[in-house]
Amino acid sequence: MLNGQEVSMAEASCAVCGAHFELRFAFQLVSLGSEQLRVCSMPCRQRLLQSVQPPRVTQESVRLAVLNLKGGTGKTTTAVSLAAGLAEAGQETLLLDLDAQGHAASSLGAKTSHGLYELLVDGWPARQCAVRVRKHLHVMGGEQKLVALELWLAQQGGQGRLLSERLGAFESAFRYVILDCGPAQSSLNLNGLLYAQRVLVPVSCDYLSLLGVKQMLRSFEQIRKAHGSKVEIWGILPTFYDRRNRMSDEAMKTLKGYFREKVLSPIRINTTLKEAPQQQKSIFEYAPNSAGSFDYRRLVQQILGNSEGSEAVYEEGRSSGGRPEQT
Repeated sequence: MLNGQEVSMAEASCAVCGAHFELRFAFQLVSLGSEQLRVCSMPCRQRLLQSVQPPRVTQESVRLAVLNLKGGTGKTTTAVSLAAGLAEAGQETLLLDLDAQGHAASSLGAKTSHGLYELLVDGWPARQCAVRVRKHLHVMGGEQKLVALELWLAQQGGQGRLLSERLGAFESAFRYVILDCGPAQSSLNLNGLLYAQRVLVPVSCDYLSLLGVKQMLRSFEQIRKAHGSKVEIWGILPTFYDRRNRMSDEAMKTLKGYFREKVLSPIRINTTLKEAPQQQKSIFEYAPNSAGSFDYRRLVQQILGNSEGSEAVYEEGRSSGGRPEQT
């Protein structure tokens, strides 16, 4: 008997970590409205309660998809760094991991047995599908389940606006929603683009990536016309920039010649950007004084629309011994 309720001693499955356990204590039952979930331990109970109680935000959310159909452009690193940087700046942020590899969620140590699959297929409330990983930062992912989710969406004819419908009022709890889209033309990416307001395109500074941008732009325009979407490209972000490499400068000139003012300051090659995910930390936590941290903090300031703040970061870098070098 737990809290006046008769509870079976049979093995249960934890709603947070998925572990099987014996239901023995009152704290292992968590009531959410008409639904009752089971958790194996107090840490899992706390994670569940944190994940379903995002703060209230009255401003309209800014929805930004990070997308490039070519892999290896720093897309996930950009999505994670942006989300972490915005949260660090005190902005309530939701990171949606739409990539079947699940690297965005795992980069920040997000561990949950439920996410986008439960949201879109099973119709779970959105608040039960996101987990808080940092102050001001929630993550909703899917990992291996996203492959099954993609197949389900295809069987349903794509359901291009299902993500928009299912997130519903939950979105209003966040000032920024960052989407890490997979490097493919897929139903899940279509959902992401039709939900987003703006698109940020990371482009690595090499010849093949420049060719891939043209293909992506054609696909982007087809989606806009076919679905009446008003989503726009907010910026082109050069990544893996190496000032010692002539190709990097040529790539920058090519991008600026075509996209002009939409080309943002580049993200330099920096080994700490590759090391941070292994420690399940953002670049700001892992190497706050690195070139990677400097470059992405500048991008965060651009997202926030604070040009004075961006310049202040640059001045701070110079006064503390110069702008961080790429390594």
